[in-house]
Amino acid sequence: MKDQCKAAVAKALGKATLNQQEATDIENRIKDAMKSLAKQDINNWRNLSDAEKLVKAGEFVAQDIQAQLKRKHAIAARDILTQNKNLAQLDHPTLSASEVVDRMVAAHGDMSGIQSIDTKARAIASVNRGELVDFYTNVKGGLGVFTDAELVQKIVRERFNDSTGDPLAKKISDKMGEVFEGMRERFNRAGGDIGKLDDWGLPQTHSLEKIVLAGKQAWVQKAEGLIDTSKYVHEDGTYYSQQEIRELLEYSFDTLSSNGANKTEIGRQSFGGNSKVTSRHSESRVLHFKDAESWMEYQSEFGGMPFVDLVEAHINGLSKDIAMVENLGSSPRNSMRILMDAAEQKDWQKGIDANDTGKSRKRAQTMFDEFSGQNTPQSEVLANLGLAYRSMNVASMLGGTTISSVTDQAMIAKTASIHGIAYRKTFGELISQLNPKNKEDRQLAHSLGLATEEMLGSIARWSDDGLTSVHGKSQKLARVSSGIASQVMRISGLNALTAASKVGFSKMLMHKYGTLTRSKAWADLDAMDRELIEKTGLNERAWEVMRLADPVVDRKGNQLMSARSIYEIPDDKLLAAMDSDVKALTDDIDSQIKALDDRNALDDQRMTNRSQKVDDVKRQLSQRLLDYANRKDAKSQAEKQALQDRIDLIDAQKEAATAQTDINRYLQSEKQAGRIQDFLQQVEDGRHSDKASESTRKNIERNAKQYGNRAESLGYRLGNAERRMTELRAKMRNADSSANKSIQQKFKELDKRVNTLDAEFIEYQTKVAERQAKRQHVMDRLANSIDGEKKLLAQKIRDEVATQFQAHLLDEQGMAVVEAGLRERTWMSAGQKKGTAMGEILKGMLQFKSFPAAFLMRHGSRTMAQDGVKGKAAYGVSLFAMTTILGALAVQLKELANGNDPSTMWDSDDPQKAMNFWTRSAVQGGGLSILGDILVAGTDTSGRSASDFMVGPLGSDAKAVLGLTVGNLTQYYDDKDTNASNEAFRLLKNKIPAQNLWYTKAATNRMVFDEMQDMIAPGYREKLLRKAERQHDRTRFWGDDVGDIQMPDFERVVQ
Repeated sequence: MKDQCKAAVAKALGKATLNQQEATDIENRIKDAMKSLAKQDINNWRNLSDAEKLVKAGEFVAQDIQAQLKRKHAIAARDILTQNKNLAQLDHPTLSASEVVDRMVAAHGDMSGIQSIDTKARAIASVNRGELVDFYTNVKGGLGVFTDAELVQKIVRERFNDSTGDPLAKKISDKMGEVFEGMRERFNRAGGDIGKLDDWGLPQTHSLEKIVLAGKQAWVQKAEGLIDTSKYVHEDGTYYSQQEIRELLEYSFDTLSSNGANKTEIGRQSFGGNSKVTSRHSESRVLHFKDAESWMEYQSEFGGMPFVDLVEAHINGLSKDIAMVENLGSSPRNSMRILMDAAEQKDWQKGIDANDTGKSRKRAQTMFDEFSGQNTPQSEVLANLGLAYRSMNVASMLGGTTISSVTDQAMIAKTASIHGIAYRKTFGELISQLNPKNKEDRQLAHSLGLATEEMLGSIARWSDDGLTSVHGKSQKLARVSSGIASQVMRISGLNALTAASKVGFSKMLMHKYGTLTRSKAWADLDAMDRELIEKTGLNERAWEVMRLADPVVDRKGNQLMSARSIYEIPDDKLLAAMDSDVKALTDDIDSQIKALDDRNALDDQRMTNRSQKVDDVKRQLSQRLLDYANRKDAKSQAEKQALQDRIDLIDAQKEAATAQTDINRYLQSEKQAGRIQDFLQQVEDGRHSDKASESTRKNIERNAKQYGNRAESLGYRLGNAERRMTELRAKMRNADSSANKSIQQKFKELDKRVNTLDAEFIEYQTKVAERQAKRQHVMDRLANSIDGEKKLLAQKIRDEVATQFQAHLLDEQGMAVVEAGLRERTWMSAGQKKGTAMGEILKGMLQFKSFPAAFLMRHGSRTMAQDGVKGKAAYGVSLFAMTTILGALAVQLKELANGNDPSTMWDSDDPQKAMNFWTRSAVQGGGLSILGDILVAGTDTSGRSASDFMVGPLGSDAKAVLGLTVGNLTQYYDDKDTNASNEAFRLLKNKIPAQNLWYTKAATNRMVFDEMQDMIAPGYREKLLRKAERQHDRTRFWGDDVGDIQMPDFERVVQ
């Protein structure tokens, strides 16, 4: 990473330097930034110099890092608030802390007031699915049996901005874009990090099996011809070469075919555990298709699911992530662990039995794993085979379930009475929804998020949609069989009846809230109403927001409170009412501004302190300089002495010169060489007389007198003068170096220190000014962003309350129309993994136990939630009575649908008949739950035993197969009559889809199957009929012949 680039990023981040790790990480980000900037305007980017590119990329990355840091801080703060809120919920007035955690995951009927993550996710999905009602209702082809492949392809083209001229496709495409973008924005508001791609049209899906089967070379070659190569740009603005694109695609193939294993780093934890859901959708997209045709061609060859499933998977997946992030924070699994630890501790402190609380926490963990997608199939083949088997059971065995579902009306009536709604109104709305002419009413209901699962279930997703083919025999089998099951449920009328029942109840509940919020504030509500509302998931805050909404008015004039109504509340109206939220927002912004302002003030104080410190240091230095100056004055006196020493030196030099002159004069006058030699020796000795002894100096003076030099040694004079000169010169040199040079050096050092202090202070002052300027910029942005933050707050309030209200509707709808949910599914799996032999066997055995299990869990728990013994008894007994009465109706309708006379409900001569009938009615109504399967064994008119009820379809089929094979072989070897052909016929007949549709069963039995059975085993059917008549008092109004039809004998109902 170049120093210039490092400096640019560091400066933008407000840091002096970057460490090695930061530099490495940022270098990669800079490369990505350059590519992104190049794509925005490639020609302009190419015209920039390398230095300009680095600066722009550095600023881009710095801004991105700052935004990321801000987002991380916001996520961390939000996580703390969310966790504190969840921990506070553990202190519940009626539940243990572990039970609270259990209710946080999946819905429960105990009216605890806790809305679950699962319900919230379904609420978000239903609201967004309702926005796509045009898509779901129009994508069905002829008679709803096939998918409209042409419309699907037009929608795809419109999503890629390829105009088709079809206004419906354009409308659906635009609405789809709005829904997807709205979900992306909500996920990001909760702390997610999904970037917005300008060329994003639809989610991508890949089939690992198809990709592996094709092989790397074929896949790369195909993908290379479909992608838009102009989207692959280097950081310098040049396009990827063909070889580089191939290498990128080869790496993508390795990633897809290995399910990401090629990216796994040894020792680093993969996704799961404590990973952040907020980062789940932030991965970069590698495949950028050229157009809609390329996308569809890729989906056709390598796609993982049909178009409807793709849209549904995107909505469901993102809805779950939004629910988890909003309810648990950015690391849901970690948050769940913290909650469970806290719950365990609280329950222990309260002395609650550890075994009970441990079971609650274990159940919560199992449900959470299922919800969050941790329980993936261990074997796709086993899972697909199990699904195919169960789907064929639905298609072949539940054709008459529409009649059984009439007992739902008992639960609808009971739940309606709890909310003070007249049942006749819900039933009237149900009938209206079933009217084929009221298509607009059904579409309105679906658009409001009601019965959207049934709307989705009516689409034949097993048929070809013109986009994606199914790979693998087990997958094809599972898809076809589940599609057949869906169509059987549709043509049986069960989908329509279930949807109508849900809509009938939900609309009346919405109407209740739509009218009640017009007239009463929260404080004006009756105490019992407030308690009921709070116990079923709403609160004062939600109520006051709902009062601001304008209800949707249906064709009959009903005012329907809905999530749509809440989303349409104007910002100003919402914020004016939510003054506490606005105050909290403005207080938060003001506190942020104040914190920044305080930091600026702190910097100002630091500047003052530092300035004062610099001044103090400078004063100290100035004093030292003054001291040195004074010392220099003292040295000046020494310099004066040095001047005197110089004068003395001159005198010494004169003395030396005089001595030398006298010597020269003597030498000129002396003629004798010996005397000259002695003289010079004497002179030399005299020069060094300072080193000679006292006797030597006296000898020199005596000799000097001998030679007539005025008793003074010329050599001594000369030496004395020379020594004096040497001393004076040394003294002057010392004085010059110690005085002048020392003082000058000190001046230089102190001056340098003062200049350094000034420079450091100016640099610090500059940094502080930059820091304060940045803070001021943030403060200005915060001050100016108040309107934007208010808008964001308003949207968050709408998200919160709309989802809360929709979840409330779904929870109460689940009480009125009971269906197996997350809690029941995980309970029935008994902890077994999907795609395992034991798991699939268990599912096959318990396949049709979901309704009685759900009934027991939901209404059993709601019964126990009533006040006092009388309240519990009143709820339970009345519900049991209603379900039993409607169960009796269902029993009689089934008898008529089978071509039989009604059963005897009362016989004064044989009370056992009445006992048998009402036992069957109680079981049919669901009031006895799973226990009824055992009790009904002796009264079941089909001859099934208790073991048949307990082991379910898989056990019964296994028993039938063993009887057909081993049983008949045993009978054959024992020389007994075998019945293999008849048993084989019954086994195969019972697996034919739609063979027991309630409105065709009697006719198909008499006209087809009875004739076939008589041909295979003459007399066998007649024997069974006589047995049924003898043991169960069953008679028929449709005889053996096709034309032998009489009026049913209603007189035998009461005898």
